[in-house]
Amino acid sequence: MRPIIGLCILGGLFLSGCEEDPEIQTRYFQSLPVLFCMINVNETEHVIRVERMYSGNAAADVSGKNADSLYFKNPDIKVHLAGFEQGRAIIPEPVWITDKEPGFFHSPDYLVYKFSLPLVSDKRVLYRSMNVSVEVPGLPAAAATTILQTPPVIWSPNISQQTYYIVPDSPIRIQWSGSDWNEVDMYFEIIGQYPGGITTDTIHIQRVNDNFINEKYYEVRFTFELLVELIVKQFKPDKDLVRRYFGNVRTEVHTGNRDFSQYMHWYYGINDFSDVSFSNVINGRGILASRSTTIRDSMRLDYWSRQNLSLDPRMQALGFLER
Repeated sequence: MRPIIGLCILGGLFLSGCEEDPEIQTRYFQSLPVLFCMINVNETEHVIRVERMYSGNAAADVSGKNADSLYFKNPDIKVHLAGFEQGRAIIPEPVWITDKEPGFFHSPDYLVYKFSLPLVSDKRVLYRSMNVSVEVPGLPAAAATTILQTPPVIWSPNISQQTYYIVPDSPIRIQWSGSDWNEVDMYFEIIGQYPGGITTDTIHIQRVNDNFINEKYYEVRFTFELLVELIVKQFKPDKDLVRRYFGNVRTEVHTGNRDFSQYMHWYYGINDFSDVSFSNVINGRGILASRSTTIRDSMRLDYWSRQNLSLDPRMQALGFLER
C-alpha cells in the first residue's frame, strides 16, 4: 500500500496558531480545528493530527514557520470507541515530532496525539466505530465519527492454496470481500543466481477496484503479458548471471470504509480548499477514516507457470531458467 497520505497539504494551507494575533488573523476570521486520522485496524499504534486553520495579512510562508500559527494550545482531545458489547474512552497522549522534513510550512517541530490499542482479533474488529472530539476554548466542539473497517476476506486464492497459476491465456485472479475502496498489491520475488551468491529483486503490480461482482465479491486479474512486460522493463541481460528464477509471491488486499473512499476520490484533485469535499469533521475540517489489510504471503508460482514464463523468448534473454 502506498504511504497513506497525510493531510500535510491541507494542513499547510489551513492550519493556524494559538492566539488570534491580528497580524496573522484577518478581521472577523474564526479559526477551526483541522483533524487528520487514518485508522488502520491492523496496527496497534494510532496517530491523530490536530492543527488549525489560519488566515492573515502576513505571508503564508512566514506564518507557516511559526508553530503558534499552526496549533492550538492545549486542546482537549478525546477518543471514544463504540463496542459491540461495551465501549472505551481514551485520552491520547500529545507527542512532539522533532524530525520533520523541510517544507514550505516548516515549524521546527510538529505535534501529534497518540494512543496504543489493538483493534482487531482473529480477523474481526473489536469495536464498531470511533469518534474523535476536539474542544478549544471559545470555539464550538469539533468531532468526527467513522466505522472501523473489518479486514478483507480473500476468497481466491483460498486459504489452503499454496501456488498461483499464470499462463498466457489464464491470468491470476484475486477475489475478496471488501468495502467502498479496494486495492490489491502483488509482489513477485525474482532471484538472481551468480557464481558468488544470489540477489533478490521484486516486481510490484498494483490494481484498484471498486466494482462489486454479482453482489458477492471484488476481483482483479494479473495477466501473464503484464508480468513479462514489467520484468523486461526492470531487468537487463547480465553476462555474469548464472540464471534468474521466481521466488515467493506476496499478495496484499487493502480495503477502506466510505470515509476513506471519499478521501481517496479527492486526494489528487483538490483545488478549492474552502470546500473540502471529503471532510467529515463537524465544526472543523479534515478526515477521520479507517482501512485494513489482509496478506497472503509466501506463496509461489506453480511448476507450469514458471516453465511458461522461463520459456518466453523475452525472459530467456534475461537469463530466466527454472529447474
